Amino acid sequence: MTAIVVERLNAASANHIAFAFPASVRVTGSGQVRAVVRELCALPANTRINCPVDSGVRYQIRFLPAALHLASVSLDPSGCRYVTGLGTPRRYASEELWKVLAEAMAITKPGVAPLCEFSGSGRGVPCQS
Repeated sequence: MTAIVVERLNAASANHIAFAFPASVRVTGSGQVRAVVRELCALPANTRINCPVDSGVRYQIRFLPAALHLASVSLDPSGCRYVTGLGTPRRYASEELWKVLAEAMAITKPGVAPLCEFSGSGRGVPCQS
């Protein structure tokens, strides 16, 4: 893999969530791409849970070149926090995946938790850690 493209999808555009970074970011650093793949592969299998409210925001990571076994992975920063596209559905319990992804995308901000950044601030109100 030489690159990833991270795209934000907002199924509920009327929810007025604000984001401080573009809806599509391409990551080309091989070390950064490997770090994201390592975090994704380390996620545990999904377990049955009662899910909190889902904002409708999703992220899709496309792996380039697309001819590889991993074509794309879908991440849910709210609700059940599922990760799909890796075979068995997985779920993240910590912010480490979002931290590594934020660093790879160069969107980290002091004092802002990475998951908060990916979830959006809503109505322009900053999301603090």
